[in-house]
Amino acid sequence: MARAALALAAVVLLAAAPEAPPQTGAIGAGPDGLTFQQARARFPQLPQVMFDRADLKGDGVIDSRELPVLQGMYNQSFRAR
Repeated sequence: MARAALALAAVVLLAAAPEAPPQTGAIGAGPDGLTFQQARARFPQLPQVMFDRADLKGDGVIDSRELPVLQGMYNQSFRAR
């Protein structure tokens, strides 16, 4: 009986728990990712050509899959000095 009550309490608590916030395309960006202006705010020395090379889809937005590419390129060029 006690196990049934605990199981019921767990179900009720899980049903009442708030949903997790929606995941965004890139950290610190909206759901669509980072535009060049947003990326430039995050990476101050970022040239347009580096942004374009990291933008693998060519859509003008760095999404969550392209962000590590941009971060790595930026770190190699500007933070290793």
